Amino acid sequence: MRKTLDQFTVGGHSFKERVMKKFLFAFILLLGAQSAATQETYTLNASAPQVSRLNVVVNSVNDRTCINFNQASGCTQAQACTAAGISSSCTAAQARTANARIFPLTQAGREEYITFNLVATQVQSYFEATIDYNHNKYCTWFRAQTVTVKNAECSKSGAPTDCELCR
Repeated sequence: MRKTLDQFTVGGHSFKERVMKKFLFAFILLLGAQSAATQETYTLNASAPQVSRLNVVVNSVNDRTCINFNQASGCTQAQACTAAGISSSCTAAQARTANARIFPLTQAGREEYITFNLVATQVQSYFEATIDYNHNKYCTWFRAQTVTVKNAECSKSGAPTDCELCR
């Protein structure tokens, strides 16, 4: 009888969970090492009408932040941070972490909004899709292998032979 990785538990966690957590941790470390070595800066040109539209968006986000913290529309960064339970002299990073950031309507403020609210979320979304794609690609390959190759793959990951790495 073939056993799946979910049937093997160590410390209350399935073997599959442990392997996937180790894989994800190693992948994140690798990505972090790569990104530290290849940090880059990008420039985005925007016309005056685009900047005006972006100001409308940023104003709306700022107003929603104020309302979320029971503050009046147009509240300040200090008011939002205080309402969020952090110091009124919080940094931009602290405010972002607390979802209390009031973005200034300046080029630097708009750039921060684009970087953290638009680009970072899209990069994370694409990253997650890439992990799913690579997992599916591996599973397609794994399912097409002979028993010998599958057993070797199981052994590489520390699972018993005749395991099922992909469902």
